[in-house]
Amino acid sequence: MGQDDERLRVLKLIESGQISAEEGLRLLEAVEHGGAAGEEAPAPRWLRIRVEGDDEKINVNLPLEAVEMIAGLVARFLPRDVFGSGDQVDPAHIIRLVRAGARGRIVHVENDDQHVEIFVE
Repeated sequence: MGQDDERLRVLKLIESGQISAEEGLRLLEAVEHGGAAGEEAPAPRWLRIRVEGDDEKINVNLPLEAVEMIAGLVARFLPRDVFGSGDQVDPAHIIRLVRAGARGRIVHVENDDQHVEIFVE
């Protein structure tokens, strides 16, 4: 998929409300800085989830091919209230970001006693 196609896909996700403008900007920047001209970056292979709390540390590495099948399991590893405002990390939202070509850190949340990061690598 070319850069123009990727940009259009991200813009359509923003337009449909599937991702926020801020997330779209991050994805568009990733498309722009995705590699040198004519050079394809290797496809991401892993969804990495890191959760740190008071006395616990959880590291989960999932192959991207299996993420959609096990999205419900992903939610079980995340704290119920990772944003502190009653919102949850939505596995469907994470899948949309992955489908849109997101790479690197796609979720980063720090609360008083919780730290959650989700990466696509």
